[in-house]
Amino acid sequence: MSEAPNQEAKSTNQGVHYIPMVQEYTFSQTGNIFISISKGTTDAARSEFARVCSEVAVFFASMTKAIHSVTNPNTGKPYTLYNYNALRKVINSSGMFVPLQEQDFTFTSTENSQDLAAELMQSILDIELAPQDLPKATATVQAMVQEEKSELQALGAKDLKTGTSTRSANIVFKCECLLGYPMVTVILARFRPQEGEEEVEEAKEGGLAETAEKVIRRILKQSLLMSLLLPEPKNDAPDKQQERTWEFTKETFLFVTPKYFKEYVGDLNLAQSSQYQQYITSLTRRIKAELEPEES
Repeated sequence: MSEAPNQEAKSTNQGVHYIPMVQEYTFSQTGNIFISISKGTTDAARSEFARVCSEVAVFFASMTKAIHSVTNPNTGKPYTLYNYNALRKVINSSGMFVPLQEQDFTFTSTENSQDLAAELMQSILDIELAPQDLPKATATVQAMVQEEKSELQALGAKDLKTGTSTRSANIVFKCECLLGYPMVTVILARFRPQEGEEEVEEAKEGGLAETAEKVIRRILKQSLLMSLLLPEPKNDAPDKQQERTWEFTKETFLFVTPKYFKEYVGDLNLAQSSQYQQYITSLTRRIKAELEPEES
């Protein structure tokens, strides 16, 4: 596990000392599950925390499978884990997410594209990543880039369908054991659509599909993710670092773990259990009801 940096103890005027906890952390292979535990946690608390993390892993697996079971009307392919609309519908329909915060951020960087991905993920998660975790951050952003690229290609087709409202996003389940107390929060980060959506709607309403398509392409090319596919901006002053600025929205939720999954934790045949399959079917049905267009 990587170790989060410690800080000096702080004291109040009353002389009470507060010492920040030293935390160990690790990521899942895809970077979508973050696990952190404070040093000195008892074995009993670690065991209970492991059960909570298992519940999160079960939900994440079922959510991913359900999302991939629904077809994206824009692309004609299954939705991916990096599609904002699909993720938001899961959050709205599952009943396991309690909204906590929604924050708008301005992200400014002078880094090149390779370092930009790591800096972006650190900004979203509000932690300093260890060197061994940087490749996971890059892989995550590359997946978001691919989602953005697929939407761009689809929106350039004959039918513009949902316009520019569908954007790429990333979801991270933060599982923390704080002095023995398990806490799971979920971070959903998305890049806000750039200015120009009104132009798109006006063009579509006027039947100017070609104009709308051009506006969409311009909007997406201005986004942070699409910039990672393009060459680095030309710098006429080599001695000066060139800044690039984008805006994104970060939504934070408290995740209430599905207690009835507990009896399946550690069961190697979990994927074959009837309750697991029933939950995936139920979640898939709810996502389809929200995402698939109504038949006329």
